[in-house]
Amino acid sequence: MDRFRPNIVISGLEPFEEDAFDTIFSIESVYESGIRKPWRRCPVTTTDQTTGERAESKDPLKTLTVMNIQPDLKGAFFGQNATLLSGDGGRISVGDRVKATSKEL
Repeated sequence: MDRFRPNIVISGLEPFEEDAFDTIFSIESVYESGIRKPWRRCPVTTTDQTTGERAESKDPLKTLTVMNIQPDLKGAFFGQNATLLSGDGGRISVGDRVKATSKEL
């Protein structure tokens, strides 16, 4: 996780399930975030955060690029970028229960 530097991690999802989300919100109605776009990953994911050494294999960027989870976009993608829709000044905490709405297809 330290190589991907996530701000929010949601447990209990299927791999890449977040790609179908439109919003995520706290069950307690403290905040709501809108999912904006897939997150293109940078070379930091290939860097050991303790030693500063980069992987010669270029993984995980190489693997994410081959997986091509965003076929309409070029690059290595993992996770989603979100913006706060409501709850300014609220607190996001470890253990918060959240739900998601799906994008309209």
